[in-house]
Amino acid sequence: MKRTKIVATLGPASSEAAIIGKLMDAGVNVFRLNFSHGAHEDHARNIQRIRAEASRRDAPIAILQDLCGPKMRTGKLPEDGVRLETGAVAALFSSGAEPAVPESLARIPVDIPQFAERVAPGARVLINDGLVRLTVQSIAHGAALCLVDAGGVVLSRKGVNLPGGATRIDAITSKDIGDLKMGLEHGVDWVALSFVRGVNDIETLRAHMKQFGRSVPIIAKIEKSEAVEAMDAIVAAADGIMVARGDLGVEVNIEETPLIQKQLIRACLAAGKPVITATQMLESMIENPIPTRAEAADVANAIFDGTDALMLSGETAVGRRPVEVVETMARIAERAENSDEYHQRRQICLRGMPHMAAPAAFGEREASAPVPDMADAIGSAACEIASSIGAVGIVACTMGGTTARRIARYRPPQPLFAVTPNEETYRRLSLTWGTQPILTGMKDDDSDLLEGSVGEVCRRAKLRGPARLVVTAGLPIRVRGITNLIRVMDVPAQESDDSDATSSLP
Repeated sequence: MKRTKIVATLGPASSEAAIIGKLMDAGVNVFRLNFSHGAHEDHARNIQRIRAEASRRDAPIAILQDLCGPKMRTGKLPEDGVRLETGAVAALFSSGAEPAVPESLARIPVDIPQFAERVAPGARVLINDGLVRLTVQSIAHGAALCLVDAGGVVLSRKGVNLPGGATRIDAITSKDIGDLKMGLEHGVDWVALSFVRGVNDIETLRAHMKQFGRSVPIIAKIEKSEAVEAMDAIVAAADGIMVARGDLGVEVNIEETPLIQKQLIRACLAAGKPVITATQMLESMIENPIPTRAEAADVANAIFDGTDALMLSGETAVGRRPVEVVETMARIAERAENSDEYHQRRQICLRGMPHMAAPAAFGEREASAPVPDMADAIGSAACEIASSIGAVGIVACTMGGTTARRIARYRPPQPLFAVTPNEETYRRLSLTWGTQPILTGMKDDDSDLLEGSVGEVCRRAKLRGPARLVVTAGLPIRVRGITNLIRVMDVPAQESDDSDATSSLP
């Protein structure tokens, strides 16, 4: 089975219950609800359908709410658009305004208040993913007068970017706050914050969650140049990262995008936080039955880099063959994960992890040196022990998911089972690389927790001994954020004459 997770965006092509079920069967682990489109009623209906189909399959499926953020778009224009000629001057202004500019100038409304006041001479303006490029020359009569550097036809509702921090716009809009309230009330598992610039944006979102009485993990979408500069701080503050290559590829030089992707994935691996690689993964399959060779290589290379998850956007939201797209991505993922290249990359990655540094002799640790995190040490040890003794799997008993995530960051070749009594943790861990969440009842005794978890894994995986499992946990139970136990447990041989006697573990 694949270890890399798949995030699929729901839309007109995929919102029927039958299609949602087929997407789960094809390999989807997380469904993304894009709040840039659709009414609350549509999203509520999709949430209900996802939960129902997941329940039928007894499957851990998470829901990711993607807030649209302050995405600037062109306003209403003629159906055939407005042509901007290279070298000409165009007037850009807020939709609804009536700037006193000459009628001879091309006029482009932008759906954001006080657009002219937010930009300054010298600022770059990119429209439609940078296909049309302008530079602000002056501000006059309520409009930004811009020189057209690269012309083209501008249509309604096309994206407008101001790269390089040309203007400051709050990352959370009034619409986002209303959408967030709705998502929290309907039990979304993750919330993605668009156009993050710094840690303050993440803290502001957490404050809004607190006001609504429910906190969920935050995925920070890296798509602004300011976010790239604050990468380390954002990774530390957020619960996960999305490499949003669409707007990012417009905000920074296109040749920088692959390097930023690798840096972000590496930073998330080191921090033990999930990272999603997104945008145009299999874009051509919106129309075509097979992907391009370049797209297949792009998916595989993101997996080689160590991404936790791959995201499909228009491919599943509006594409002709949403189920076939997921099946294709799953096949590429499985093939990449079973390759020698993947295992070589894993070894290179592990050598860069902090736990791999040479240990200091007894009594020689410098006072200023950081004390190794116990959960990280146990996560690393669990992987090493499992390989050394030929364990058939690793079992992480966890309340909040920390134990499982700390193990997953080392990308163990053995199956990783995360056993939890917490239903939210059960769903959220479906985003973490290689993790197979299992929901179990709460145990009152520590020994019952370990024995019960191993028994549940054996039952779910149809494992018949003799075999060994490496088990980690945090004791006492019911306490989150503690990982302090590691144990090797033997699964005794059991006689069985039915077809379920063989293990489903690889």
